[in-house]
Amino acid sequence: IDAEGIVKLADGSFWVGEEYGPSILHIAPDGKVLERWVPKGVKPSLDGAGYEIKETLPAILRKRPLNRGIESMAVSPDEKYLYFAMQSPLSNPDKATYKKGRNLRIFKIDRPAGTIIGEYVYVIDTADTFGMDNAKKKRKQNDVKISELTAVETDKLVVLERISKTTKFYLVDLS
Repeated sequence: IDAEGIVKLADGSFWVGEEYGPSILHIAPDGKVLERWVPKGVKPSLDGAGYEIKETLPAILRKRPLNRGIESMAVSPDEKYLYFAMQSPLSNPDKATYKKGRNLRIFKIDRPAGTIIGEYVYVIDTADTFGMDNAKKKRKQNDVKISELTAVETDKLVVLERISKTTKFYLVDLS
């Protein structure tokens, strides 16, 4: 796995988003993997993993560009909901869409039930608005990424967008 986003719950367990699968892992306080949520259609390739595999995530997430999967995760203050964001637009219907796209997906999961209950479109800024990154050369749209999420309230997230020298923070209200 390529672990990226991580949240710790009051019980000491962790939820970890990983971009390569993409998948989400629930990890016990002692480091043991309890379960892994993957996109529909992926489970057979993980037979024999030694922990429970659930096809909880939508199959379309398999269309993420390589190394551009689940980059960030957040948990609601009451720990009932997990949120995660794809780092970049999906290659849907094709790679050209990813390269020029600005629409990313943010998901809301009912954590105890293990079900996705919300999917939101998040529109990233255009690459030309990242001033320091464009100082020496013009940046491409697929250079813009979401790198972090933090839940400040249930359904209110701080989203971090970046290229490499410029970082932007936005407050997003999913309601």
